[in-house]
Amino acid sequence: MRRKLLIAIAWAMAVSTGIAVAQSELPAGAAGPNVVSTNPPPLETRIVTCQRGVDVDALVQEFGLTPSCIYRHALTGFAAPMDSAAIQRLKQDGRVRAVEKDGLVAPCIVWNFSHMPSGIARMGLTNFPVAYTSLDPQRINVDVAVLDSGIDPLHPDLDVYQSVGFADPGYNGVDWNGHGTWVAGIIGAIRDFFGTVGVAPGVRLWSVQVMGPTQSGWTNIIAGIDYIAQHADQISVVNASLGPTPGSTDLPCTAVHEAVSNLVSMGVVFVAGAGNNNGQDIAGADGVWGVNPATCKCDDFIPASLPEVMAVSAMDPVKNIIASFSNSSKMNKVPSYVTSPGLGIDVAAPGVNIYSTWLTSTDGYTYQSGTSGASPHVAGLVALYIAANGRATNAAGVYRIRQAIIDGSLPQSQWGVTNTMDPDGNPEPLAMPSTNWVSQPNILNEGAAQGAFQLGFAAVPGYAYTAQSSKSIGASNQWTNLPGAVAGTRSLAPATLTDTNPASPERFYRVAMSPVSPPTDYFADDALYAGTNAGSIGSAGDADGMRPLLGDPGIVGTCNRFSAFEIRQIQVPYLPALNPNGPFTVEFWARPTQLGAACPLTSVDTNGSGWVFYQNNTWEFQVGGLKGYAANLAGGSVQAFAWHHIVGVYDGTNITLYVNGQPVAGPTAASGFRPNASAPLGIGGVGDWPMGTGAPSSQAFDGWLDEVAIYTNALSANIIAAHYAAATTNNAGYAKQILSSRPVGYWPLDDVYQPLVDATPTGP
Repeated sequence: MRRKLLIAIAWAMAVSTGIAVAQSELPAGAAGPNVVSTNPPPLETRIVTCQRGVDVDALVQEFGLTPSCIYRHALTGFAAPMDSAAIQRLKQDGRVRAVEKDGLVAPCIVWNFSHMPSGIARMGLTNFPVAYTSLDPQRINVDVAVLDSGIDPLHPDLDVYQSVGFADPGYNGVDWNGHGTWVAGIIGAIRDFFGTVGVAPGVRLWSVQVMGPTQSGWTNIIAGIDYIAQHADQISVVNASLGPTPGSTDLPCTAVHEAVSNLVSMGVVFVAGAGNNNGQDIAGADGVWGVNPATCKCDDFIPASLPEVMAVSAMDPVKNIIASFSNSSKMNKVPSYVTSPGLGIDVAAPGVNIYSTWLTSTDGYTYQSGTSGASPHVAGLVALYIAANGRATNAAGVYRIRQAIIDGSLPQSQWGVTNTMDPDGNPEPLAMPSTNWVSQPNILNEGAAQGAFQLGFAAVPGYAYTAQSSKSIGASNQWTNLPGAVAGTRSLAPATLTDTNPASPERFYRVAMSPVSPPTDYFADDALYAGTNAGSIGSAGDADGMRPLLGDPGIVGTCNRFSAFEIRQIQVPYLPALNPNGPFTVEFWARPTQLGAACPLTSVDTNGSGWVFYQNNTWEFQVGGLKGYAANLAGGSVQAFAWHHIVGVYDGTNITLYVNGQPVAGPTAASGFRPNASAPLGIGGVGDWPMGTGAPSSQAFDGWLDEVAIYTNALSANIIAAHYAAATTNNAGYAKQILSSRPVGYWPLDDVYQPLVDATPTGP
């Protein structure tokens, strides 16, 4: 079983040592004066933001300070311990813009250990060609800085290109608590033969460690931003899944704002989590952006509140609602460089129970929640945009990228539920990739040389290009493919197509562009299972040994592979609609690998109540009662490695079992049926793998499941037949057919459709 980790993060403030004043020597027996031992006033670390062009070293020397950090790239300034007299003198110095308190910084994570599907499928990334990369060394050619607790450099799923530490000495960018490694995996875990996969697979990760076991202040954060600015010619995206500790009301907004603004002006997209203060406005309780003139203090949730920053809230990719812990925005930033329905928040992204990399010294992978998980989804998405279009070189380019992400994202009205639980009424969209981003193959140059004709253009990763010719641009359907083709790899790059035998000078040319097919990934956790196709997005009741990857072709799109050695079970928390009193219908597709295994397929069944489907030598549908099963149906043939459409219907009185669009058992009276009052929905087997035995549990389904849907009505025989026909004759229309029947739950697993749909969905 996965160990539960209780991580205590000790945040230590620097405290100066008191100095005792020694009494002067007096003659023996003499009465001395009254001498009082005193301590000098304590020194407090202040962050000093200077005017541009100021000689920081000279200023520090003039004031006799010993700086802990000097900032030279993103910010002109320094941080140093100082007494109140020095603070006042600096505030009155014309070379100084601001003197602000240091403070504690915390990661935007909600520590948890439950198991839920990842957000990769919910964002549509499995069907976005730019995210397709070949195996090593063809990875996304973008550099992303992770401003965090560090990254585990030994993790096999991560390409840690550079590591640097600005917190506790000795760590040098190496993760100490797992948070930064989890964030890094969401951004860019490598698509290989092991582990999970990130939004932008294989990006070069820069570990900029600014949070340590005892040192996690704004001084460190600004030092990290200053380092990124020093390398802004290489780094094009930075993720900051961090913010103030709860209750902070006097923050160094001027210094952080100056540093971030200067970094963004260099063309670096700065992405930050909105924070986990249970709906708090990112502008703070005072509702004022930045420093409040009335109090001269700042309580914003920085850096997400800064206008130059792409702020990201968290949503639940299964329930399609804004996470209750996620912060909000009731007004637009001032100034506002982009336009979003979420006002101060650009987009939402999956942030609930996200599976990603963890420290290799523990289990190597874990599930966590928080806007810490939402932000890296968007940082990875920005990296994909840059791979397709090139990086920004100034602030205007950064804002164009942010606006493109916003414009291509999914409005909350299309998430599939009537109430997304957005606390502020300003519905930021779900971050998703868009084909509108993808650069078209505009001809950049052309010319004839040595009897050949060449076309030059920019190639985008995930797309293949073919030259075509025609004798007339006015003739329809007369374009002919020329021999040879090129494919884009890693990032937007120059490419050339050549016609080696131009037939005549009266020939017209163009470049045709088409997406490549997604790669096939494999599960290879050990040699025994190397080469077994694996499901990608899912979770297990116990995650030990599970390595979700992009998966096999399902009945529609891709699907999930289940076994004791891979994904044993996806669990969806208890929802009344998923186990109604009746009537109800449960529908799914199954592809078993063997016969006669007595394996549960999907259920909300505990202690003899609820419902469950089994695969034996036939298909079984059972509903529970107070004392054992109220009814049990079996029928239909089972074929190994073949897809079967399974539907169970309870009309309030009887149950009926359908296989491949036809009734095979029932109707049978189910008097005494009783729904389970609290069981979660389980998709896949219910057993566990006895760790160390190498043997699967007898209760683990071995095969593939896909397209699970639950309805709070009894579907008719005609509708069930239509659903089966939609999948077997028109795959592209299957999801639309399912949604038209208004399921209360729909899990296409790896497909790019809504994972959960309300009883009254909007749109098609």
